[in-house]
Amino acid sequence: MAALLEIIGLKKMMTISMATLMVGTILTLFMHEPWQLIIIWGFIFGLGSSVFLTVLSPYIANHWFEKKRGLVVGILTSSTAAGQLILLPVLAAIIEAYSWRHAIGLIMALSVIMFFFIFLFMRNSPREIGLLPYGLEKDVPEEIDTKKENPIIIAFKGLIEALKIKEFWLLA
Repeated sequence: MAALLEIIGLKKMMTISMATLMVGTILTLFMHEPWQLIIIWGFIFGLGSSVFLTVLSPYIANHWFEKKRGLVVGILTSSTAAGQLILLPVLAAIIEAYSWRHAIGLIMALSVIMFFFIFLFMRNSPREIGLLPYGLEKDVPEEIDTKKENPIIIAFKGLIEALKIKEFWLLA
């Protein structure tokens, strides 16, 4: 997903991912069979959420921050847990008092709100709004890569490059 994110950009990727999650949420309301649960939550939600879970935090930290990137990744990662800490008990109470369909309705409403926030306010880089990444003192011209490569090839090139670094093997 990170290679695809490099190709199409942050805003477009987040918009597509959020739209995929909204489609999955709508389809969940019409779900009646166990196989539908597997397709909707296994494939559609898996595809839509794959950007938000692991790829998004490091990407934002690397493109929007020059300093304190570790702190940024930590804050973004913990915000996911904090959101679950708040939302899951609310959803459980709604399910207990009404039904799971009402809980999915709340998720759908929140998804629509998030979609519009992403669409209206998200930018690919701070330069799009006239800012430098946090901690960058001087404006360094970005390398403009006019050639779009295959995301799979980009991912494997990154893996091959990482295999040559001893710190990668220490973390693996």
